[in-house]
Amino acid sequence: MSASTSNSKPWADQPLALIPTPAFLTKHHNMWISEASHMRNVHNVIFRGYNSIYLQAPYVQEADMDAFLGYCRVWCKLVTTHAEEEERHYFPEAEMLLGERVFEQTHEEHDTFMPLLQAFQQYLNSL
Repeated sequence: MSASTSNSKPWADQPLALIPTPAFLTKHHNMWISEASHMRNVHNVIFRGYNSIYLQAPYVQEADMDAFLGYCRVWCKLVTTHAEEEERHYFPEAEMLLGERVFEQTHEEHDTFMPLLQAFQQYLNSL
């Protein structure tokens, strides 16, 4: 994966660009780099899902609407579950190992993002 994405694949790499992994960037592997790379890959899956929803939504035909809405609901569930698990387990356990609080900004990002995701879920459920 390159550090930047080109517009040669607008169906996949827009509007959110993928995040290069620390393992790719550094060519090193240890517990921290492997876990950070795993987390970046999970977020890249989330980004790919978002991109596919964003890019395909204008073109969904009536016959495909139920399947597309189901896909959107599954994506919302994935993001919700991932964020909840980060907050419940990953962040506290990582901070315990590190001996310091390092996820304050991430908590704030979740606090901003999750209500918007819930609004999207409510919208999907209203259709």
